[in-house]
Amino acid sequence: MLVIFFKEMAGYEVLHGESLAQRRKDLFGKTPRNITAEMIWNVEAPDENRPRAFMSVRQAYEIAIESEEKAYNFFDKALAHLTEKETRELFEELRDEEAEHKKMLVQKLMAIPQTEGPDLTDEDVDEPSEF
Repeated sequence: MLVIFFKEMAGYEVLHGESLAQRRKDLFGKTPRNITAEMIWNVEAPDENRPRAFMSVRQAYEIAIESEEKAYNFFDKALAHLTEKETRELFEELRDEEAEHKKMLVQKLMAIPQTEGPDLTDEDVDEPSEF
């Protein structure tokens, strides 16, 4: 089930990326970018040590929800620094999309039984024995 979750989330991100690329092209044509990937690294990514081996599907959804909140906050705070109308509108849409993504994830999380496992910590798993 966890593999299905990650495939589904990756599919959403591909669609989101394609949509953003088209939107940028529509707004700015071939104007060179002023922002590099390094400048926005980790905007929607989970905090570094949150994902881990052996987490449950519920935990994966909880981390995804946190990531959507993080992205929402990024776009919301960035709006205070934007003056160009088209860019502001784009960031407002992106912020609002993150809120919609969070709602979708919360709904899916609510459908998962509380007992969905494995819900182990890294300490619960023995290190593999050496041969």
